Amino acid sequence: MKLVLQAPYGVIENFEEIGSIKDIVNFLECFIDNDEMLLFAFSEDINSIDTVSHRKLIEDRTMFINNEWVFPWEPPQKGVPSINWYAPVGTIEVIDAIKINQLFLCVVLDKKKTFQEYTYMIRKIEEDASFTLCFTEKRSQHFQKYVFPKIKQLFGGINVEGVHYSPNE
Repeated sequence: MKLVLQAPYGVIENFEEIGSIKDIVNFLECFIDNDEMLLFAFSEDINSIDTVSHRKLIEDRTMFINNEWVFPWEPPQKGVPSINWYAPVGTIEVIDAIKINQLFLCVVLDKKKTFQEYTYMIRKIEEDASFTLCFTEKRSQHFQKYVFPKIKQLFGGINVEGVHYSPNE
């Protein structure tokens, strides 16, 4: 894996090297502080989900439904879709959220704040021959000070470009 950081944006190239789906969950948990949660996006018809338990997860855990464009990239030309933002609880539900959409989009949100005040937007995308995890941070230097040390501790050998990290900082 290779981390490229040019604040407020970051990408982790070759994200498939992370390992298992449980490792992806552990990785995402590095972004979360005490009173925060992950909200996953689902913008399709809920009835299109074949698995009843996955459909129920989205229905039961939806925190926001909106069509407000809050992403750091251009909106689609065909219009902004209505998006269900749901908050899985516990590792099993986060795994299910990733299974619902392997190319997931999620935000990190303080439980006491509005949706627009999310702290990170995290998106897994497919490249030509690999997967990339992209993120945008809203709190300046938070990734370098708090998230990156957790990732480094859990996953070790990440090739880093653009991050100046010292374990003593």
